[in-house]
Amino acid sequence: MSLSIISPEKITAELDIQEEIFDSINLNENIIFSSGAGAGKTYALIESLKYIIDKQGLRLNAHNQNIICVTYTNVAAEEVKERLGNSDLVKVSTIHERIWELIKHHQKELVEIHRNKLSEEINSLTHKILNDKKFKAYQSLGDDLKKSLSELMIVKKDLFYKSYDKKAKEFSLIFKDDLSIYPDILKNKSYFTSLIGILYKLENYASCLIEIAANKKGFIKVVYNASYNVDRLHWMRISHETLLEYGLKIIKKHELLQQIIIDKYPYFLIDEYQDTDTKVVEIMSLLSKCSDRINHNLFVGYFGD
Repeated sequence: MSLSIISPEKITAELDIQEEIFDSINLNENIIFSSGAGAGKTYALIESLKYIIDKQGLRLNAHNQNIICVTYTNVAAEEVKERLGNSDLVKVSTIHERIWELIKHHQKELVEIHRNKLSEEINSLTHKILNDKKFKAYQSLGDDLKKSLSELMIVKKDLFYKSYDKKAKEFSLIFKDDLSIYPDILKNKSYFTSLIGILYKLENYASCLIEIAANKKGFIKVVYNASYNVDRLHWMRISHETLLEYGLKIIKKHELLQQIIIDKYPYFLIDEYQDTDTKVVEIMSLLSKCSDRINHNLFVGYFGD
């Protein structure tokens, strides 16, 4: 078994770097700490958290403030918690969990953003089916036939999905009689199923907008769950990517929310910054600019490989 020998010079260099990080924390100067894989990034992050707790813990407690530490995965979050130890001052979580905690109570604004998202999706999907060359057969139909096709396939939705994985010839035979008045619409199964999928989305999104306007139960708030991998916009459910989109929009629009976040969480430490979505960086940039504008302290530290 061989042992690696750490030279006194290397230890001194690492200690000097950590002292530089501490100085930046004291001065509320945002930093990016980058190191090679296995070269002490997590150590620097943990030591920085401990330093803030040691130097600012009493003040933070007195003002009901917390330190935010966000990671890229749940596994990384658990590692930070284990290495840091118990601390009520530090909120350790994935970035998605933290963003949701910051915005989830602002449902009026979230529903408005969601409504705009639905309208944008409707416009985008409508443009696609009216302009994409693979939907040429649909584009050749008159308005009445387009409408009747949509209505017919909504009635046939269960059969459509039941038959979805069948081979093209068998699939065509199932719908041949129903679609006989729509020239060439079944000529390419892949194009047809893509088209119908879009028509279903358009119908779902339009119905959702109606339900939101009616303030119907189940349509009065936006829901996020970490287990969602894809959006279900017509069910008011959003996935990870859309959560960051909504988070950026709501924080960017409401300066009062920016100040509330800064005053509650004056320290943000972000792990694995190289994997962090650009929307997260934009959010932190907004908060930093706000802190300068209102002269309220905020420290943002990015730690990565």
